[in-house]
Amino acid sequence: MRSTSPLAIAIATQKGGTGKTTTSMALSAALARTGDQVLLVDLDPQGHSTIGLGLDVDDDDVRSRTVRELLSDDPLPLGAVEHPTGVPNLSIVPATIRLERVAQWLYGAPARDRRLKGALTAAAGRYRWIVMDCLPSLGPLVENALMAADVVILPCKMEARATDGARDLLEVLRILRPGFADWRILRNARDGRRAIANATADALFTQYAGQLLETVIPQCDDLNHAQFQGVDIFTYAANCSGAIAYSRLAEEVRTLWASNRNGQTT
Repeated sequence: MRSTSPLAIAIATQKGGTGKTTTSMALSAALARTGDQVLLVDLDPQGHSTIGLGLDVDDDDVRSRTVRELLSDDPLPLGAVEHPTGVPNLSIVPATIRLERVAQWLYGAPARDRRLKGALTAAAGRYRWIVMDCLPSLGPLVENALMAADVVILPCKMEARATDGARDLLEVLRILRPGFADWRILRNARDGRRAIANATADALFTQYAGQLLETVIPQCDDLNHAQFQGVDIFTYAANCSGAIAYSRLAEEVRTLWASNRNGQTT
């Protein structure tokens, strides 16, 4: 039997500055480049994925059709809040600062952590992948992403306290979804010139043996420059080390999860 449900990936850690948005944008674009239809859901009120893919958050059409409207008490359907991007096969549900008000409302809402999962059921048959860019928090927006996710990827920067954010988020994941095992750690921003810092981080990651993605993302300034220009990394610098690494990550993700989902061939 062929599954028509997209595979949903949450990119999340509690710690800021680990590369969640960079990973969300680059992985989404890399998957879209294979010809698959991909939906990126921006769950950060700062809207960095939205801005990073060139959408104007001051445009009335963008401001009126965001993830805020998807999660509100009187929600719009998923199809009404999707926007095309400059990347073929990649659409986005944008976010603006107005999402913060809905995040506060969610604290007291019934079934507060399942609203996104319900909304995303409308993606069946239209998208192959959903990537959710989470804010650095353990609040209700992240809870929604964790409940909706088939896979959770935790980017960790190669530094002395590399695993701090992962530890906190994994504790929340264990509470929300006991026994959930489809999570992996992505080692990010490895600078080959910083041997001591890399060795320190590698030692910390040994506690997660078996849950580390093989792909390691190198330190690459072009990844940041692309966001400033409002384009994906493959449009900006397709041959840079960051683009090559994220292409490799997309292939690893496909190998790990794209086939034999729940006993089905996808």
